[in-house]
Formats: sequence, C-alpha cells, structure tokens
Amino acid sequence: MQRIAVIGNISRDLIRRPGREACEQLGGAALHMALAAARAGHRVAPVAVVGADLAQLPTVLALQNLDWSTLTTLPAPSASAAFDITYDPQGHVTTCHSTYGASGHLTRQALAHVGVLL
Repeated sequence: MQRIAVIGNISRDLIRRPGREACEQLGGAALHMALAAARAGHRVAPVAVVGADLAQLPTVLALQNLDWSTLTTLPAPSASAAFDITYDPQGHVTTCHSTYGASGHLTRQALAHVGVLL
C-alpha cells in the first residue's frame, strides 16, 4: 500500500468559549488529516516539525497505519506551534493569537521530503 504524506503543522491549541473553561487540545492540519486517513485505513505520514514539548506524540498517538518517520522534533527549548483561539457565543472566531515555534522549519522539511519523492 502506498503511503500518503500530509504536509502541515501540528500545534498546541488553547480554545476559549463563553461560559466554558478554556481547554487545551492538539491541533494542526497535518495531525488531523493524518489521523482521519489512518482511521480510514490508509497508510499515512504527517510531514511536520514539532518542539520538545510534543516529542512524545508518536508514543501517545501510536495508531495502525500512522507512520511518524517524517516527523521532525527539535530539541529543547524549542516549542511547537501554538494557537490561542477565542470564540463568541455563536461559534465565530473573535481572536486568534499564534506562535509558530518549531513550525518555522516546516518549509525546509517539506521541500526535502518532496525532493526525495521527485
């Protein structure tokens, strides 16, 4: 079976909604698209860069069909991308603050990965 590469970020998100306690969750297109594809039975690899704060991600999210070999983890004190998102009562985003952290190295990694495939 051929492997699908999903290029994007993996982030730590802080979500704020009115009347609820703020919650932290994992975010990023590379993570969520890869998880969906793996759960659908496809062999998939997220091409992403994370900081030391998410170094254990491959151990925590060890799923069949999910190949973490294309994930790059930068050493401490590097931190992963982070988003602080506030929603209004209707569910619309009112503010979004971002810190790209380790994802600033994603372009170089993605180009290297694509170069291997060409």
